[in-house]
Amino acid sequence: MALTPFTSPISLTQLRSNFDDKTATLLTNARAGAKDQVVSLYLASLTSGASEFSRSVAWTQQDDAELRLLMARVTDTGARAIGLALTVENGDTLFLVDHSIALSFNTVNGTTDQRTDYRTTTGTRVRLLKGVRYRLAFTNTSGGTVGGPLIANVQLRSIRRRA
Repeated sequence: MALTPFTSPISLTQLRSNFDDKTATLLTNARAGAKDQVVSLYLASLTSGASEFSRSVAWTQQDDAELRLLMARVTDTGARAIGLALTVENGDTLFLVDHSIALSFNTVNGTTDQRTDYRTTTGTRVRLLKGVRYRLAFTNTSGGTVGGPLIANVQLRSIRRRA
């Protein structure tokens, strides 16, 4: 059943019907095992010579997941070249299907938002595999210090394994 658009006045029957439809959708998604996970990285500032440890976050995937979104938001008072990359911890590109998962952009005296939505990208879907250690890291290639804050997110959707 489809959701009933609300019109004036709203009847109790319409509310119950819409509630039941949404509940059914939630149950269907839960049974399918589709859950979103967000990996976040927050930095107060970023110097050009910062160690990888201080400008990145690493995690080991607990289950297979599809890459859905890579996002960065950076605030700075100057103009600098910033990069954000998702890599495999040991440098092996095989686990990213030999794709370069990265954003590069310039800050210009304010806040810059960059994102790539991999749900709308045609071609090969990128899967992050269970047991593989991944790293999300910022880079500042122009020198100086980015005033910050620097925020990055990777959105992943779990993939149900077939028996």
